[in-house]
Amino acid sequence: MSDFMSMYTRAPVQNYGINTLSGLGNIGDLNLGQQPNFATPKGFSLGDINWLSSIDKSGMKSAGVLDTAMGVGQGLFNMYNAWGANKRANEMFKFQKDAYKNDFNTQANLTNQNLQSMFEARYASNPTAYANPMEQMKKYGVKNV
Repeated sequence: MSDFMSMYTRAPVQNYGINTLSGLGNIGDLNLGQQPNFATPKGFSLGDINWLSSIDKSGMKSAGVLDTAMGVGQGLFNMYNAWGANKRANEMFKFQKDAYKNDFNTQANLTNQNLQSMFEARYASNPTAYANPMEQMKKYGVKNV
């Protein structure tokens, strides 16, 4: 049987325990039923706090209070900068929108002036063959935004 089909025909894994996960190191001795104790130990002082990051005897780096505070501060600073960028983007959008409306209306007015002068010239040359210039402007003129 090919490897492709064998993954569908294998028996399901029965042991879903946390100590069967590979790549996580030696975690088989974790007692997941034990409740953590958050009480402050007797004789606690500010000198007991890990202010800077440290490396324990197994080589794992643990972040200190200052590292965490700097991370939170950086997140707040980034959030403030994103808020400012969003505010400036909204202002720029409104400016572009107003500029577009202004430009469109200017172009519409120029087009309407050219159309009206053309309709008036036609009407002046032969009033019976062409409609009134005002009626033609209502029908063919560009509407402002």
